[in-house]
Amino acid sequence: MSKSRQELLSWVNELLQTNYTKIEQLGSGAAYCQIMDSIYGDIPLRRVKFNANQPYEYMNNLKILQNSFASHEIDKPLNPGKIMLCKFQDNLDLIQWLRSFWEMEFPGGQYDAVGRRKGQAIDTAGTKSPRPASSAGSTRSSVTNASRAGHARISAATSTPSAMKSTSLRMVEAFVQQVEPEEGSEIDNFVSQIQNILYSEEDTFQEEPEEQSFHQNYEEVNQRISNLRVDEEETF
Repeated sequence: MSKSRQELLSWVNELLQTNYTKIEQLGSGAAYCQIMDSIYGDIPLRRVKFNANQPYEYMNNLKILQNSFASHEIDKPLNPGKIMLCKFQDNLDLIQWLRSFWEMEFPGGQYDAVGRRKGQAIDTAGTKSPRPASSAGSTRSSVTNASRAGHARISAATSTPSAMKSTSLRMVEAFVQQVEPEEGSEIDNFVSQIQNILYSEEDTFQEEPEEQSFHQNYEEVNQRISNLRVDEEETF
């Protein structure tokens, strides 16, 4: 049975000890991740951006959610590119489904939401819808689900060199999603910078030709990876 928005928000706030006031605020993905953690207890919450206010941070959280669905063989289509736009209906549909799923799968007992996220508060006031892409940006093909939603502004050109660079960027994105650095470490900062490049805002590319901006974006990612020096004892 469907729940009203107020019932859903009250449930989320009680379960997670938060203060969400709008369904749209759930689009940052942090609450969804922790709802799944209340069921399975295996979400890497130290990687969740609980105070997310940038598109790449929303995408980070929703990728973690997507990975949880895959690891537990949950047959639920999830489109991070739509959810992260913080639109009411997309997030209402997802939280309705999650509530039903939680009622079937929650193991019972008391879930220590604040303890599990190490006392981090969730800044719901900072959650906002990313600025939509311009008509020029909407014509560009995507590298990933995030770019299809208009947040990774990297052109997927049809020429062979561009196609090769597009493949390389997909590999970069897959790599940074697997890295689990200590929060605040040099590696953590590096990963955040790479995500900034991959999911940069539309106006970063407005004044450059598509092929030129693609090349510069690729070269910037490639250069930063080349300059990274990882301690031999540090593992991912």
